[in-house]
Amino acid sequence: MKLTKKLVTARRKIKRLRASLQHYKKKSATLSDVIKSLCGKVTPETLETLAQIGPNEEFLQRQITKKHKYGNNLKAFSLTLHFYSVKAYNFVRNTFNSALPHPKTISRWYKNVNGEAGFTLEVFQLLKKKVEHANRTIICSLVIDEMAIRQHVEFDGVRYYGFVDYGIQLETDSNPVAKEALVFMLVGVNESWKLPLGYFLIDSLNGLQKHNLLIQCLKLLNESGIHLVSITFDGASNNITLAKQLGCNFDYKNINSTFVDPNSGRRIAVFFDPCHMVKLIRNTLGEKKVIIDDNGGTIKWDFLTELCKLQDEEGLHLANKMRKSHIFYSNQKMKVKLATQLFSQSVAHSLEYCNEILKLEQFKDSEPTVKFIRYINNLFDILNSRNLHQLDFKKPISMQNFEKINSFLCELLDYLKSLRLMDGKLLCESGRKMGFVGFLFNIESLQFLYKNLIYENNLLLYFPTYKISQDHIELFFGQIRSLGGYNNNPSAKQFKSAYKKMMVHLELRDSFKGNCIPLEAIPILTPSEVINKTCGKERISEVTEEVIEVEDDEIFHNALNININISEFKKEAITYIAGFVVKKIGKILKCEECVYSLSGDRYNLITSFINQKDKGQYLFYPSEDVMYICLTTVREIEKLYRDWQQAIDRWRIHSFLS
Repeated sequence: MKLTKKLVTARRKIKRLRASLQHYKKKSATLSDVIKSLCGKVTPETLETLAQIGPNEEFLQRQITKKHKYGNNLKAFSLTLHFYSVKAYNFVRNTFNSALPHPKTISRWYKNVNGEAGFTLEVFQLLKKKVEHANRTIICSLVIDEMAIRQHVEFDGVRYYGFVDYGIQLETDSNPVAKEALVFMLVGVNESWKLPLGYFLIDSLNGLQKHNLLIQCLKLLNESGIHLVSITFDGASNNITLAKQLGCNFDYKNINSTFVDPNSGRRIAVFFDPCHMVKLIRNTLGEKKVIIDDNGGTIKWDFLTELCKLQDEEGLHLANKMRKSHIFYSNQKMKVKLATQLFSQSVAHSLEYCNEILKLEQFKDSEPTVKFIRYINNLFDILNSRNLHQLDFKKPISMQNFEKINSFLCELLDYLKSLRLMDGKLLCESGRKMGFVGFLFNIESLQFLYKNLIYENNLLLYFPTYKISQDHIELFFGQIRSLGGYNNNPSAKQFKSAYKKMMVHLELRDSFKGNCIPLEAIPILTPSEVINKTCGKERISEVTEEVIEVEDDEIFHNALNININISEFKKEAITYIAGFVVKKIGKILKCEECVYSLSGDRYNLITSFINQKDKGQYLFYPSEDVMYICLTTVREIEKLYRDWQQAIDRWRIHSFLS
């Protein structure tokens, strides 16, 4: 009897525990539940960023007991969500049992960093500790740029925001209203991190004023123990004056792109942002239309216009990204991709093929233009290198490839100096010289850094030139604009608030890993499973050689007929697309015979565009079967399009008559 009572009691206790566990399961939520609940409340990019942080365990523990302390991951998740959307943050906190900290707690975290204008002293203290604990020299690059802010004065009950502020904190309303925020950002060259050093609210600054701020920044960096090797800014007139104040020489015959740091005594290289220089060169060619090279050849904008026109008429592109927006860029001058995609190897290949193989009259004598495009493309690749896995000029400069890169750079120096306008005036002496002189500056600076950091002092194995780009500070500006949704024109107070939150966010998420979270693209493998189930060696063996021969004869006959109605330009474009189809299908198929049957012989396509574009890149060559399928597909699509257009025209005529 006693055993029975104990058993009943135990069963009741188990039942209560199960009910309690079920209650906690319903009450608790995982990170995936939070992400699902945020769909539609924040942008997809924000969801991806939040999903990468992943404070699952801490999040669950905070739901069960409020005594559990906030870990770094949960702090980072809370700060990130609160940064992007306060409403979404409050929604998650109220929905999931107040697992996230109260907004007042987040405000207390923000108070730990002084976000006032001027150089942020906490950052330099952090850099000093970083240098003390490092087992190697910390090599960095400094990037300077301005961000436009809204001219608006606000009062928070204590002080006014919106006036010009250099960090002196003068309480006066006689200062002009600030138009821009000048930001100094440090980027690690031999480590993967970036850190804003401070900002100044300005109306406009001349080169001398910028020079004074830069000297102060160099002094603070030297006291922190940072080994600064370069400074990057754009080609604005006050930046040119700043470079002259530092001791640089802009005479293209005797360029001096370095200066001596008065604090450390080391020479520092000056770079002009490569992206900005490419845009300036594009603007020069687009407006002047013709440039004369060293051999008297004409570099013409019309060739690019004709290529865009031809591709629009044919409805296909020769493996390049050129569209009308690249030609008519006046309303989108700030977009870097419109300039870099214009001066690309793919555009050069297309012009070369239209001239040499297709013999099109409108592309006659386009060789100097092709040469110019390739020079600019290769130079931009050299100044935008990232890792050793890249090929050719995209690979960072090192002892292994310096001879090849330096030979090209020396050749390019003479080429850029010889370019002139139609009136005979050298471009480096004209009013449109900045893009060309800026690249001359960058070449000299890159050669100096190789000698100083790699060849003589052996401080680096290779130099990733992407670290000197202004992309890092532009991404920082984009994150500031994303505060609370998206504000393309924040006020001075909003800029300060975003700056403080960015500083705390960086600190909690390991400041030496940067702001960007790498996202891994996961392919969908469902199609491969379907194809591999229906296509294997056993199925192939069932097909007789006789049937294959008949089908091949029919395919070749039909392919010959279809080529009559397709222009040579369009056929070459379709052939290149067919090679891409073979590449994609080859990744899905597991049957080697199937993959082999899709591939063609490159020697049968020796004069094709795909062979010319290959250049050792190991492109895929399609078989006659794949080409036939692609050509037939294009023909049927064009037929359907014509039928659709005719139906629309008949409907319009019928509507007009009725």
